[in-house]
Amino acid sequence: SLNSRLNRGKFLFDSELEKWYYEFLVCYKSTPRTLCHDDLLPFNAIITNEFCKAVIIDWEYAGIFPYPTSIVRLIAHGQDNDEAFFFIKDEDKEYAITYYFDNFIKIRGISYEEYRKTVDLFLLYEYCEWIMLGNKYSTADMNRFEAYKKKAEKHIKERLEKY
Repeated sequence: SLNSRLNRGKFLFDSELEKWYYEFLVCYKSTPRTLCHDDLLPFNAIITNEFCKAVIIDWEYAGIFPYPTSIVRLIAHGQDNDEAFFFIKDEDKEYAITYYFDNFIKIRGISYEEYRKTVDLFLLYEYCEWIMLGNKYSTADMNRFEAYKKKAEKHIKERLEKY
């Protein structure tokens, strides 16, 4: 999995993004691992109201990855607007981040500050997906490229620069 993460960083073409992407790679190498889906998005979950169950499907990219991999992918690509491909309220994102820490991470002796920095670096990685695609392929969806470039820049200013 590290090779694919290294390859994404080769197509950012922005010194500030590259700097923080390198920080992500350092973090990626040292973050504790667990079983992760690695493509957890709403279309990979089947939810039935009848039985109040959710089933996660499409496990082809699953593996032993750093612990925030699955939840961060889901959070990074959800947006709080009616035109979003995946809708999730911003307050629900923060709730999920806090819930995951309180119920799964804190008991492992990881501080909230360390956890939050890890989550923030992994969010940047997810935002860089469409930036890489836009830079690597001229046929990439330029609307997504622009949206994710802005999202990454905002994330760096509002979250990562404080570290």
